[in-house]
Amino acid sequence: MTVGVRIRPRNEKETQENMRVFFNPSPDNLNVQELNEDGAIVKHWSYDNVFGPDHNNKFIFDAMGAKLVDSALDGYNSVLFMYGQTSSGNYILSLLIR
Repeated sequence: MTVGVRIRPRNEKETQENMRVFFNPSPDNLNVQELNEDGAIVKHWSYDNVFGPDHNNKFIFDAMGAKLVDSALDGYNSVLFMYGQTSSGNYILSLLIR
């Protein structure tokens, strides 16, 4: 099992109001870092892949989904489970798989 997480980009309202970002990928893209008001890391969670707001759906599919499609075509059972906030891109990613 491989687990990847995408940190969504700020939405239009968050951008217009210049709201702070409290979750960032670590420099090695293996951890989600929670930041406090001062920007210091207060917690982190480890994953196989962490994608930042600058990563688009195609990049994420190429990094994680394409391998599963190749395995399925080779006759192996494969499952890609996507869960996320509405408008986070999980529907578009599922269309890339078809």
